[in-house]
Amino acid sequence: MHAASGGVGHIAVQLARYLGAEVTGTSSAVNRDFVLSLGADKHIDYKDYNWAGQQKEYDFVLDTVGGNNIDNSIAVTKTGGTIISIPTGISNEASSKFKQAGVNGYFILVKSSGGDLSHIANLIEQQSIIPFVSQTYSFEEIAKAHTQIEAAKTVGKIVVTL
Repeated sequence: MHAASGGVGHIAVQLARYLGAEVTGTSSAVNRDFVLSLGADKHIDYKDYNWAGQQKEYDFVLDTVGGNNIDNSIAVTKTGGTIISIPTGISNEASSKFKQAGVNGYFILVKSSGGDLSHIANLIEQQSIIPFVSQTYSFEEIAKAHTQIEAAKTVGKIVVTL
């Protein structure tokens, strides 16, 4: 899970563990303990990691970073494995790289589903998944909330209260 300490990543790590997956999460070194506390088995400091020099050991990679990070994902994904990219989609160039590496690549957008949301709410109620809110802003501070998120350094979620 790329950006395992972020808003999507910290939930994805917990969901994957709930489903029985062995999870490796990436983040900066400062967020290592947080990522491991979510249930990740292993942590990678993305700032100090030789992506190209690693074995292709992962069956599935969730990329919540996008952009050039797709190359890092391909570098560590097994032949026949799958990469899901959320933020940037899959360009023609990325599709060619996937094909050349023998991995499957997909871009997925969220679809609203009452059933899924109900299931996730139950997991939260049971504390199988615990959302982490790093900062709460009032509605009048919404510009500050956006600035915080745009910095791409937020651990967990930002909440705006009405």
